[in-house]
Amino acid sequence: MSQPLTDLFAAEILPSTAYILTHLDLYNWGPFGGRHCAEIDPKGSAIIGPTGSGKTTLVDALMTLLTHQPRYNLASTGGHESDRDLISYIRGVSGAGNNSGDNSHIARPGKTVTGVSARFSNGDRAIRIGALFWVDGSSSAASDLKRLWLFSERDDQNLDNWLAIHHEGGVRELKQYVRDNPGLQANDSKKAYLAQVRRFFEVGENAFTLLNRAAGLKQLNSIDEIFRELVLDDHSAFDRAAEVASEFDDLAAIHSELETARKQHQSLLPIAETYEKHQIAKAELDQQLTLKELLPVWYAQTGYELWNSRKQALDKQLDDGRKTLDSLAGTVRALNSKADTLKDIYLQAGGASIEQLKEQISQQRRWTEERERHARDYQALTRKLELDDALSPEALANNHQHSETKLRELAELEDSQDKTLLDLRIRHGKLEETLTELTEEIDRIKARPGSNIDGRYQEFRSELARALNLDEDSLPFVAELVEVKPGESDWRGAIERAIGGHRLRLLVPPAAMQSALDRVNSRDNKLHVRLLEAQAPQAPARFMDDGFTRKLNFKEHPHREALKQLLAGIDRHCTDSPEALRQTPHGMTRQGLMSGRKGYFEKRDNQRLDKGWMTGFNNRDRLAALNTELAETRQQAEALGQQLKAARSRLNETRDQIRLYDALTGIEFDTIDLPSALRELDSLESRLKAITDPDSDVEKARRDFEAVNEKLQQSRKDLSKQETALALLDDKRTQASRRCTDLMNRIGEGLTDPQQTLATRHFRTPAADQYERLDALERDQREQLDKAIGKLGKQIQGYELSLTQLMEKALAIDTGALIETGSNIEDIPEYLERLRVLEEEALPQKLERFLSYLNQSSDQGVTQLLAHIQNQVAIIEERIADLNA
Repeated sequence: MSQPLTDLFAAEILPSTAYILTHLDLYNWGPFGGRHCAEIDPKGSAIIGPTGSGKTTLVDALMTLLTHQPRYNLASTGGHESDRDLISYIRGVSGAGNNSGDNSHIARPGKTVTGVSARFSNGDRAIRIGALFWVDGSSSAASDLKRLWLFSERDDQNLDNWLAIHHEGGVRELKQYVRDNPGLQANDSKKAYLAQVRRFFEVGENAFTLLNRAAGLKQLNSIDEIFRELVLDDHSAFDRAAEVASEFDDLAAIHSELETARKQHQSLLPIAETYEKHQIAKAELDQQLTLKELLPVWYAQTGYELWNSRKQALDKQLDDGRKTLDSLAGTVRALNSKADTLKDIYLQAGGASIEQLKEQISQQRRWTEERERHARDYQALTRKLELDDALSPEALANNHQHSETKLRELAELEDSQDKTLLDLRIRHGKLEETLTELTEEIDRIKARPGSNIDGRYQEFRSELARALNLDEDSLPFVAELVEVKPGESDWRGAIERAIGGHRLRLLVPPAAMQSALDRVNSRDNKLHVRLLEAQAPQAPARFMDDGFTRKLNFKEHPHREALKQLLAGIDRHCTDSPEALRQTPHGMTRQGLMSGRKGYFEKRDNQRLDKGWMTGFNNRDRLAALNTELAETRQQAEALGQQLKAARSRLNETRDQIRLYDALTGIEFDTIDLPSALRELDSLESRLKAITDPDSDVEKARRDFEAVNEKLQQSRKDLSKQETALALLDDKRTQASRRCTDLMNRIGEGLTDPQQTLATRHFRTPAADQYERLDALERDQREQLDKAIGKLGKQIQGYELSLTQLMEKALAIDTGALIETGSNIEDIPEYLERLRVLEEEALPQKLERFLSYLNQSSDQGVTQLLAHIQNQVAIIEERIADLNA
């Protein structure tokens, strides 16, 4: 008999409680970007590759899951100090460590997620441990790194599931998923997670730390020598073992078949478990959908019961209220009859004259109060006008006469003040318009600091330049190309007048002249347009020796000579006095007096000599002049505004006086004759007092009548209040009846007994006083159902995804029974049938065959071999004890 040593899952070699690593899954770990999986062969796997290919990185991923503070990259550093940390693997740092300070070697510098998972199996059962790491920003600080450690005793859980849930809903959704799935646990604390791992594997605290150190050894020479010395030198047991193992060759083949069937069985068990959960979730989803369909009818039935009870209660209250109303109506009728009787007795005893006198007194009091109010207003008015405030016909007549005289005077004053105010408004409006124009002109000039030309002309030049496809510098105004020399500034105003309208003349290149003429001719330009074809002269311009052109500087420009030719044609002699000018044709003075032909003179003073300057290479002078003019105009406007305000105030005062005198002239003496009204009131009250003596029969009858009448009025109030209450109850009863009708229409055919039972079991019956909140309660219940339906839908999707993955894994292990079966949800019955066959037929048969063959093998040879092995073990233990001593 022989046993293959390559099958690590063999029960005779590996105890049932021992687990070995079968898979290592990575996502965004070190240089392994994206999803990677390393499958570890149970027969043994070697990790090989050139330097820097990631061998140590793969080992460090496993050490991250097993040790509290793993020492990274030990294999690359010869087992010495680690030059990497956890954040460097998550960021994907390349090169020697992460201390270069340069982020150019970081593969994942921004927001990133990393996942690591390991699967361990003992052949019958598998567990998975894993961790998710994520950074929300670009930080590489360990404090900004978030972690979640996972432990699953279910093989249907894997890194792909955890990453997908974390991606969709974050760590909160993943923790909720953990709570919803027994056998899966999550920890924020690595310490608690590692304690759970050690408990499961039944190892001490230092076991995984020693594994980490051992994984970092570059060479195993020393360990190899120790093991050869202690274990492998004696080969006597090998020959005997080979003899026994040869007897087990056939048994190994049978065992292999059994193990294949067991693997198939293990791959199908998660499908059965997950499908059962899927069916439970689907049944619950169907139930929730059914409840959602039953919800409106159930609430309609419940609401009908509540509203019907409400209607019955209102009917009883209406009956009781009507009885109370009838009682109050009887009381009112009785009191009304008694009051009428007592009133007749009172009137017959003399009460009629008393009532008439009381009415006269009441009316007289109203008149007296009215006259008192008018008299008070009259006296306030006369005091304000400084007139006699006496309440007499003579004083009122004198005040009327004075008012008529005063009104005539005030009418004339009002007319004068109104005209003055109108004139001030017009002048102030013109100044405001001037301020607006000056402000706009200053803004236009500031926008073009190289020119003193009016903004409207500059806008025209811009439009013309665009139309001719030229730069604005190619279309200068005459004034922009000349300036008065600093030493000749006292001639500035006269020179501006001498050049005159030519300052606004545009110099146009000859090639563009015809196009410019066509454009200007074809449109309304809104301006006085002047153009000059800037033809270069054949000879230099000749200026007068004493002409104003000698006082100018000319700007460098291609049209400069053409400009000189123009100015030479309008040049004037500069004279120092009118006497010299009289003898000089075509001359001018500093003050702007100019001569033409002999005997002709003129001076255009329609604008001040220091205003309207346009020449100059920049607009500083013009901007300063405009700002000065703006300040002066604003000062004038403010002063005029004060005058306008004062004039308006005086006019309002005059009109107030007119209104007061108009009011005074309209007052009649009867409306303010308070003394006579007071005398009449006193007379009436004296008469009433005389005839209402307390001991008289009339007074006694009056008191009896008023006492009954007071009770009558109170009873009428009670009756009116009861009628109002009944009306409100009737409205509420009508509303309840209408609600019952509406709810009955919603009920339709109602619910069957099973439907009623289902709905009652899941829906909370509203309290008797919640009939007004039925719609809100139904809406809340519907929202809860929608939330549950959505959650179940996600669970079912997750189960279906897991089932698809599990079926694909089962197909990979299958040896032919499922070869034509797909991996869709509708294919699950075939997988379940295969599981049933394995459990009921294939596995029992193969196990029986294996045990039968095993019992027939050489029990004696195995027993002898085991005794020999036990002897060797005892020797090894003694050697180890000596070594440790």
